[in-house]
Amino acid sequence: MPYICWLDKKTLDGNTVQFHDKVRWIKITEYSEYEYRTTFSDTESWKKVNIMRDSDGDDCDALQLPSITSPQNNIKKAKYDDIQKQLKYVPSVHHDLYKKLTWA
Repeated sequence: MPYICWLDKKTLDGNTVQFHDKVRWIKITEYSEYEYRTTFSDTESWKKVNIMRDSDGDDCDALQLPSITSPQNNIKKAKYDDIQKQLKYVPSVHHDLYKKLTWA
């Protein structure tokens, strides 16, 4: 089964990222990567982390989520009815998602 890889806290060169105590500056460089510095100094080099790799350095499998219309995702009829009443407060672009919910 695919797993979430963004929990890996290693830089591309294998060093541990110490978020709580050390990271001071983060920038997103491209999809699936970010860089950080441990000081606010412009002279410190950026350390790069790829969040789409697991701790062994292998590419992660895509995370596959179950369909919202699968039987295991059924909600109670009362909940479904209440959601339908609230649609007037939901942007119309999202209505289709809520209308496709299944109830038991």
